[in-house]
Amino acid sequence: MVKDFNLSKEADIGYYVGFLGSSFCFAQFLTASFWGYLSDRFGRRPVILMALLGNSLSLLMFGVSKSLAWAITARLACGLVNGTIGVAKSLLGEITDSTNRSRAFSLMSLNFGVGTVIGPALGGLLANPAEKYPDIFGHIDFLKEYPYFLPCFCSAIITWIGFTLGYFFLPETCTTVVGYQRVEDQIAAPSHLESSNEEEVDIDGNNEAVDQTTEPQSTGLGAAAISSIFSYSILAFSDVYFAECFPLWAVTQPTIGLGFDGGQIGIAFTVCGTIMLFNQLIIYPEVAKRTTTKQLYQISTIVLIIFPLMFPLISNYVAGNANLRWLLWPTLLFTMGLRTITNGFLFTSIFVLITVSAKGGQLGTVNGIAHAAASLTRTFAPTVGGISFAWSLQNGLPPPLNHLFIFTTLTVVSILLAIQTYFML
Repeated sequence: MVKDFNLSKEADIGYYVGFLGSSFCFAQFLTASFWGYLSDRFGRRPVILMALLGNSLSLLMFGVSKSLAWAITARLACGLVNGTIGVAKSLLGEITDSTNRSRAFSLMSLNFGVGTVIGPALGGLLANPAEKYPDIFGHIDFLKEYPYFLPCFCSAIITWIGFTLGYFFLPETCTTVVGYQRVEDQIAAPSHLESSNEEEVDIDGNNEAVDQTTEPQSTGLGAAAISSIFSYSILAFSDVYFAECFPLWAVTQPTIGLGFDGGQIGIAFTVCGTIMLFNQLIIYPEVAKRTTTKQLYQISTIVLIIFPLMFPLISNYVAGNANLRWLLWPTLLFTMGLRTITNGFLFTSIFVLITVSAKGGQLGTVNGIAHAAASLTRTFAPTVGGISFAWSLQNGLPPPLNHLFIFTTLTVVSILLAIQTYFML
């Protein structure tokens, strides 16, 4: 799309794409806390429904982009109404209890992951349909004028389906809105809603209670929430930094990278998506039964340190060695698969930790602030990653500041994350 805007320098396309991607996260940072606060005051249901409507309209707006300014404006609009992921997490926390919360949040993480795998593939198939499928769409002048409208329209339709289902079936779960009474006494909802409001959740062995039935206090942002939110921000930065740098590294020549093309990178991520599906449906729920959420998160942060050390070994000793080149795919997929599983543990666990850290009926506000903080780090991570990789290839410095710099950065960030988790309350 950006290439079709006929910008002055084609070499600057990557630069503009970075702006386009960052605009969405930056807009989420601006509004996520606000949406969370509104959900505590007026309920989860109306906020989520408004977000779905706004999302569908902004998608259609993006689909008719004819300039970079319009596209960025559309992505900003989409981000402004998509700060409600924290609200969705709050709703999920209120309809689950300690017996099923980990599984529920693992399914939420699964949905995000599946979307990141299917979404780009679907977008690629539907973009520029008049040229790709002339027999079907070649006679539609509108799709010739706006070649990227169809994938955006399909996304909007999916959002409308979500709105329709939510309008008819989504219950209100915020107890501060239904009069500080039991949720199931007010609405037709699953019987386990009651236990989710008075349960005691074992985070670190102390059975810390999460009471959502009492009247809200002055603040829900206590020390436990602050430390969890800070940890989530570091984790989000690390994940996006890796997602930005991995393709750049993989396409460079062996001994520095892997010598891959775009198709091979796509295969690697598709396999990881399949592993993630298996992990979130089966592995994480089973592991979560055998340890506390905090312990699982702490262990996973330590395991995460291993992977930035593994990728350079693969490029140096496998990809760069003709006799061992046959081991490239097994070792790469093994490493990326374990990283995918670890990431699933980390994100699902931190979602649970943030949810149970909220006090005083301000679950939406806490989740909103958490999403805003993570969106801020996600805003800068792609730019930092791109600049870091380009600098590492040109600086002429010795290891670990040469082409290994991106993995050095990931290692340092992972170590900081692991240390920080041991100060979480």
